[in-house]
Amino acid sequence: MLLRNLLLLPLALVVAHPAPADISVDLDKARDEFLTPPHSLSIRAVGDLGAGAFGGDGAGKSRITAVQHLLGAKGHPVGVDGLWGPESSGAVTAFQGGAGLSADGIPGPATLGALVDQISQGSTGGVVSAAQVLLAVEADGDFGPATNTATTTFQSGKGLTADGIIGRDTWTALFSTSAPPKSLPPNDPPAKDPPSKSTPKAVLAGAARLLTDDELKSLRDPGRYAAAAYCKPEGWNDWSCHKCVNGPPFTKFYARGGGGFIPEWYVIGNGASVVVGIRGSEGLTWVDNFVAYLKPVSKSPDWFPGGQDLSLHGGFYDSFSIIIPAITLAVKVALSENKGQILVSGHSQGAALATLVATSLQARLDATVTLRAFSPPRQGNPAWAKYVDATLGNRVWRLTNNNDMVTNLPLMGMGYRHTSGEVWRTIDGQWILCYGQESPWCGMGKDAVPRGIESHTGPFPPNIMMGCGGEK
Repeated sequence: MLLRNLLLLPLALVVAHPAPADISVDLDKARDEFLTPPHSLSIRAVGDLGAGAFGGDGAGKSRITAVQHLLGAKGHPVGVDGLWGPESSGAVTAFQGGAGLSADGIPGPATLGALVDQISQGSTGGVVSAAQVLLAVEADGDFGPATNTATTTFQSGKGLTADGIIGRDTWTALFSTSAPPKSLPPNDPPAKDPPSKSTPKAVLAGAARLLTDDELKSLRDPGRYAAAAYCKPEGWNDWSCHKCVNGPPFTKFYARGGGGFIPEWYVIGNGASVVVGIRGSEGLTWVDNFVAYLKPVSKSPDWFPGGQDLSLHGGFYDSFSIIIPAITLAVKVALSENKGQILVSGHSQGAALATLVATSLQARLDATVTLRAFSPPRQGNPAWAKYVDATLGNRVWRLTNNNDMVTNLPLMGMGYRHTSGEVWRTIDGQWILCYGQESPWCGMGKDAVPRGIESHTGPFPPNIMMGCGGEK
């Protein structure tokens, strides 16, 4: 009866789409720089084989260098300098004309697909050099043992078959990042914890592991940031809200937006990283049966480059589409003054939107994005869950508190699926990291029936309750 009543709550999330409000002066000053870059830095590779803009340095420069090596391997040699100019664009146009492609000078998905070849240990030449550049190893054009090791490490980190063969899927992942991830994704389990009488059944079955004390402590700041998103927005500007002053500090406030029917959000810098906090809804209106349909993701603009057959909760995607342009701009400005680390945090509906935002930022920006999603509902179809896993790897933690029914909505029978990275609080109060997607050992389990929402707001480690506390 409770679920039925929730599903019949009135539509509120997507009734109106007001523009995000209250963008700070820092964004106004930087708008031209970040929204209208020079033409030579605006080349994009999107779709089956691409991710983000070809920038002039960092990962962008690596992608350009790789394309220049590929052009040379296909008989259109250019200077390999990591800079995109008329020579490189002209070589792409010439290659496209000979390959029967649209000759626009832009190395898009079809062009990249024609430029790359399958390579493995023993291969040589410019195609190998391109892969080596993207793997961040010496680009000597010789696929030897060192390149093979780098390839298998990269494949493992991206959830691909670690066979050392660079085929289409591996090329796609390589053009989506500039270096191998530092650690494995959450569905690659480490050694089992030693059992004890209190060890959860999921751990004994090899389906999960206990969180360490340090990992539990690391959740304090993300939890505070998510809780602070519920405070009055004016309290964010000087970090004077109740959860703000009792939580982690920051060095500069960059922007906030939303209001009305659009979830509020903020972007701050704490010196070590950029933090994006997204407010959850006042109620559970997002589960309304009329907005719980799966909506195919638009490719224009392409917020999720390289994604295939992605479908998202209609209400979540509509709200995301409204807030992501301003959030992207604020994050870019903040990154220019903070280290290249981004933390995205939110609770409930805010956690769902945080998942979309974190995945989009990771796919499009040269930075390392970490997601801490507290009590998130499902956001999309299995293709979406797979895309999130491939994009964020083990930097996704979605916290499920005991038998919280919200994390089991919308239902899998409606075509939804959770990502990997579930961190579940057992009935005995232990927090465990569950392997894979929709583990039947953890959370609600794939065949479970929603039972309640009493644990939806916490507590989360170390003892954080969602909501501002002291303010509405």
